[in-house]
Amino acid sequence: IPTVQVGVALMRRHPPTPGVEGYDVRGVTLRPTPGLDEPFDAPFVGVATAANDANLLVSTEAGQPVHTRCGVHVESVLRLKGVNMATGNIHFVGTVEVSGDVSPGMKVDASGDIIVKGLVEGAHLEAGGSVQVAGGVIAHAAVRATHSVSVKFVENSAIQAGTALVVENMALHSDLQSLNQILVGTTAGARGRLVGGITRATMLVRAPQLGAAAGGQTRVQVGINPALVARYQALDKHIEHEHEEADKLEKIVHHLESH
Repeated sequence: IPTVQVGVALMRRHPPTPGVEGYDVRGVTLRPTPGLDEPFDAPFVGVATAANDANLLVSTEAGQPVHTRCGVHVESVLRLKGVNMATGNIHFVGTVEVSGDVSPGMKVDASGDIIVKGLVEGAHLEAGGSVQVAGGVIAHAAVRATHSVSVKFVENSAIQAGTALVVENMALHSDLQSLNQILVGTTAGARGRLVGGITRATMLVRAPQLGAAAGGQTRVQVGINPALVARYQALDKHIEHEHEEADKLEKIVHHLESH
């Protein structure tokens, strides 16, 4: 999907000319037909004429350029019926709105928000803004947002939110983490539950029911920064790897010295 940033030249308009006189086979002068003066399509959407050139359209918003009869619009919202093998993976500068489902194995990457009105099954969503899923997130799907995430329910999946993570119904056997708070069962009342998996938040975790007798171990961590913990674990593994490499080099040095 082609996208443009702000300030990109999109279309140039060539003013009409009066034409040049011609002659027929008898030498009779033929008057030219002046060119048609077609202005740019109005109103402008995401574009404007250049400050120093009234015949040049430039983008004023980031998004998808769409060609019209006599102009170009820039749509900051990409609307799709679904994300599947027919559409391919989506990488878009702006907001992506999906009226259907996101199929297994597909990826949606947006610099703005991602809005899915159906189900996310085994797919990967990553947004520079927020993510809103009207249906559920299931089958080892992965959702990551710089800001908030809101889903109806989640099962056997991983969700990371930069601010708040809201699960309207229930969260089952999933990896949930938020740099602020995690709220489960916001619209389900006493039926809302958080069962299994691991839940990590810096400020607050709230759920009507926590854990289940037959639901396996439910782990909850509050008062930590999941991002810092993940980075610490990555650095710890890196240090361990460097120690292993140092041991290998030391053995090589000993071998060379002995020979």
